[in-house]
Amino acid sequence: MCGIGGFYRANEGYVTPWEKEAILDLWIELEKRGNMAAGVAIPSPDNSISIMKGVGPSSELGPKVWKGVWHKNGMPRWVMLHTRLTTHGSAWNNLNNHPMMSANVVLSHNGVIWNHSKVLEELGVKPAREVDTEAILQCIVRGGVDEVVQHVRGSYSIAYSDEPGSLCLFTNGSNPLVYARLYNGNYFYASTRAIIESLGLRFKYIKDVAPGVLYRFNLNGLTTTTYKLPKLVARKPSISTDWRDYAGKQTSGAKTAPKGKQTTFKGMRGYDPEKEMGKPSLQPSGIKKVDDGDIDFGNLVPRRGWRHYRDAY
Repeated sequence: MCGIGGFYRANEGYVTPWEKEAILDLWIELEKRGNMAAGVAIPSPDNSISIMKGVGPSSELGPKVWKGVWHKNGMPRWVMLHTRLTTHGSAWNNLNNHPMMSANVVLSHNGVIWNHSKVLEELGVKPAREVDTEAILQCIVRGGVDEVVQHVRGSYSIAYSDEPGSLCLFTNGSNPLVYARLYNGNYFYASTRAIIESLGLRFKYIKDVAPGVLYRFNLNGLTTTTYKLPKLVARKPSISTDWRDYAGKQTSGAKTAPKGKQTTFKGMRGYDPEKEMGKPSLQPSGIKKVDDGDIDFGNLVPRRGWRHYRDAY
C-alpha cells in the first residue's frame, strides 16, 4: 500500500496560500499509507519537471523542502505527491522511489504488479529500477494507458503527466482513488476520500475515479476516456487470511490446523522475525544513494539503525 495525491490548478488565477498549505497537509496525511519514502514532482514555468524524493516519512521530509520547492517553481500547474510502503526494491536506492520519470512521463503508483518482469521483457526494456512500477511507466512511454491495460496485470491506481499542462488519473479498480473539485475550479486528488476530507476544505464535490476511465486534467478542463479492462484474476494467498483456520475450528472450505501442532505465522507467538530475517548485510549509513536525475534529499535523510531497516521490509 502506498499513498498518491496531488493538486491541479485548472483556473488561470494563482494558487492561494491556503491551497499551498493544504497540499503540504495532503502530503503529510498520505504518510498513513506509507512512511518508508516520500516524493514530490512539480513542473517549472519552462515545463521542465523537478522531482524531490528520498527515504523517510513525508512528515519529516515535507516541511524541510516545501518552501524551496514552491519558490523554485513559481505557480505550478500541478503537484504530484507520493508516500511509499515498499513491496519491490529498496527505498534506500532512490531510483526505486516515486514519483519516477522516463522520457516525458512522470508517474506515481499505488498497487502491486504481478507480471512486471514479463512486461518489460515483451517491451524489450532493460530495467533501470528494481520496482514493479517500471512496467507501467514504460508502457505509458510507449503507448499510453492503452498499453498498460493491454499488458499489465495486478493492482494499480496511478497519477501521471505525459504532456505540458496535463495531469492524468487512472485505476483498474483494485486500489482506491478519488478526486475533488474546489469552488474556484481547482482540483485535489488522493488515495482515499478520508484523506481528502481530512484537509478541511470546502469542496463542490468529491468523486471516485471510475475503474477503466482515464481522467485527463488540462487547460481545456477535465476530459474522460473509457477503456475495457481485462477480467481480474485473484491470486491465491500463500497463507489463509481466516483466523478460524489457526484457531483449529473447521470452516467450509478451510483446513483445520493439525491436532497437536502449533501453527505459527507473522504476528503469532512462536514467530521469531530476527531469526527468519537476520540482520541486513548493508547498513543504511553505508548505502550510496543513487540519483534518478532528481534532486535528492541528501543529508536531510535521518540515519536509522539496522532494526528500523529490517522492519521496513
